[in-house]
Amino acid sequence: GELEWKHCLNTSFFPLIESHDFPVSGAHLPFAMGAKLALPDRPVVAFLGDGQFMAVLNQITTAVEHHVPILTIVAHNGCYGRAKASQTQFHDGRYIGVDHKYPDLADVSLCLGAYAERVENPLDIRPAIRRALDCNRPAVVEVLINGSIGDLKPVFD
Repeated sequence: GELEWKHCLNTSFFPLIESHDFPVSGAHLPFAMGAKLALPDRPVVAFLGDGQFMAVLNQITTAVEHHVPILTIVAHNGCYGRAKASQTQFHDGRYIGVDHKYPDLADVSLCLGAYAERVENPLDIRPAIRRALDCNRPAVVEVLINGSIGDLKPVFD
């Protein structure tokens, strides 16, 4: 089954720090590092899209260098989803600058010194998250998701 990230976030039993419309793409990752430093005994997870992750990828090296054991879950769909949804809604499906061939982000994260896994099967998500949380170091779980137009939510209802 397809993942519905917003639904996962809204039904969480854990306290959430959300960036909402914070103007920096990928701000969830440095926010998560700050939360982990403030509350070192709590697990901290940042949820990012692949485009957001690419914007702040260098922060993985910061987390590794300073031993900040956060988990970053990356939804990899090969596009800037919010921008593509907006272009779908307002520009009759004419797209520019929204589809990208990102590399294997788990491999890149491993090269930066983090623990990392790439998940293609939804049944493998929970075990991957458990292993990442148990490793007690910066970790990335990259989850491949569908990036088709039908799966994007409208920017404005």
